[in-house]
Amino acid sequence: MSISVPGVSLREITRANRPEVEALAVTEVQAEYVTGVAESLVEAAQTPDARPWFRAVYAGHEPVGFVI
Repeated sequence: MSISVPGVSLREITRANRPEVEALAVTEVQAEYVTGVAESLVEAAQTPDARPWFRAVYAGHEPVGFVI
């Protein structure tokens, strides 16, 4: 399932797109508040009772962020 707004979409994080999503980096300022994508995905998977919703944020065809 994808959710789209002009130019921006949310796409499920799958085996196919996971490497490019995990390659995203947080800025120094963001690093004070969040871990990297790979660490966040692992942590979310370890708490299935929280019902994580793994989605990548795309601007066009390029991943630019993620939500869990």
